[in-house]
Amino acid sequence: MVQSLTYIVLSITTGIIGWAIYLPVVILIPVIWSKAPTKKNAWLVGLLYHLAASKGLIFGIPVFFSSTIFYGIVLWLIAGLIQSLPYFLCTYVRNSYLAIVLLLIALILPPVGIVGWANPLTAAGMLFPGTGFMGLFLTLCLIGFLVWLYDRNKIFTGVLALSILIFPIIVGSNVKVSQQIKGSTTNFAGNPSNIGDKFERDYQKFIKTYNQYSDAEFKTLVLPESTAGIWFDSTKHLWSRWQRQLDQDQSIVLPTLLPENKISMKTYNTLIKMEQENFTVLYKSRQSVPMAMWRPWAIDNVQNNWFDNPVFEIN
Repeated sequence: MVQSLTYIVLSITTGIIGWAIYLPVVILIPVIWSKAPTKKNAWLVGLLYHLAASKGLIFGIPVFFSSTIFYGIVLWLIAGLIQSLPYFLCTYVRNSYLAIVLLLIALILPPVGIVGWANPLTAAGMLFPGTGFMGLFLTLCLIGFLVWLYDRNKIFTGVLALSILIFPIIVGSNVKVSQQIKGSTTNFAGNPSNIGDKFERDYQKFIKTYNQYSDAEFKTLVLPESTAGIWFDSTKHLWSRWQRQLDQDQSIVLPTLLPENKISMKTYNTLIKMEQENFTVLYKSRQSVPMAMWRPWAIDNVQNNWFDNPVFEIN
């Protein structure tokens, strides 16, 4: 009983700390999972970790859908259950190292990967920044190394894990963040279902954004998701009012829903770069959020774009 409670506390704590305070701690989840005494404990480690990591959905979903908190709780639980499935199935693989590799792959690929937020491999971005696929491989090796050490010397593993997780803090403390990068609150409303209300909301977003930033000094301004609404010709015309005021070296990245074609209500979640002379499509989202955006059965589905290049560079 005490052992089971320990694993529950560790998984919840790791989920909260990892996704609210300090991301590198999430590499401990595969280690904790691989040492769970029973299949039920292993499944609970995965379930509670993902629920803790995505707790913001409980309140975020009602805002997006203009619904009750009950709807947020239901979708939050469903997503957690889907993501916990590999944590149970991979317990049937006896080799711990192979089981961890299969687990992390299962969390990436569809169908689980469709709701695949909070993957422990995400920690690679802070542990080995700028190293690409090599960073993913090194993070995987690091997880395996911690499992190997745990089997031999638990105290040494704890000290080493603590050292590894503190290392990015020590290095990062000497990195100066550019003062040109800053965020601000927009207080945009949720997502209305009526198309007429959508147009009204998008117009209000433009007015708010224009009033807030038109006189600001910037080289590139990146706006929040869906700021430009649906990218109809009328939307483009609306934003061109600001486009003509931009300097030659200025650009604005507009998150928008780009229609599949002129007669379709299906869209792509897109980033468009607005410069003084033109509009350029930078990126189409590879996986739109299920239920909120990706609904293959709906006429206004926000489509996936799995196979295009997911990387672009600005400034």
